[in-house]
Amino acid sequence: MQDTNFPMEAIDDTFGKDTALWEWNQLMVKASDISGRPLAVAHLYKKWMIEAGFVDVVEIRYKWPQNTWPKSKRDKELGMWTLANILEGLQGFSLALMTRFLGMRSEEVELLSVVSSSSRS
Repeated sequence: MQDTNFPMEAIDDTFGKDTALWEWNQLMVKASDISGRPLAVAHLYKKWMIEAGFVDVVEIRYKWPQNTWPKSKRDKELGMWTLANILEGLQGFSLALMTRFLGMRSEEVELLSVVSSSSRS
């Protein structure tokens, strides 16, 4: 199994609670909880696999770059591709959850998506 950890985190203090991206993360978690399909469950996968009867379950957690800030060439490239994917899909990831389960207007979600994406690059 593979998944993204929600809410997203930073390895340093650059992902403050005063950013649009932090707000987007919190709204996504809240909306997904209300929908009955929570996003913040990746940390439970190993436990669930063991409970389902799998044996020798191994969990490997990766810190995955989300932009081009890392110093290493490899992580910069991974971050560039990840950022491109996020920017292309951010509104789509957000729209259904935030409009259906939080009652936000599509214009609000679009504005939050634009502001959030600009704080990542």
